[in-house]
Amino acid sequence: MVFGFLKKKKPESEEVVLPLSPEPTLPKTEATESVTIEAVKAKIDLIATHIDGLKAQYAVLNERLENLEKMVKEIYQMAKS
Repeated sequence: MVFGFLKKKKPESEEVVLPLSPEPTLPKTEATESVTIEAVKAKIDLIATHIDGLKAQYAVLNERLENLEKMVKEIYQMAKS
């Protein structure tokens, strides 16, 4: 405690500012645009495929739900009689 006054005090708010560099940009040519368009088309096809898969799963779930509803009705009829 006696030598506490010999320590250097750190500034309380020291901000570090890093220089921002601009993002590198590629010159747009027809080749890069066609590649980009092809990539977008491929992604859209992939999304469409996933949507088709989800539709199929939805149809299966609906069918299973209908089967469960039929079973519950049958059980209710059996319990009633």
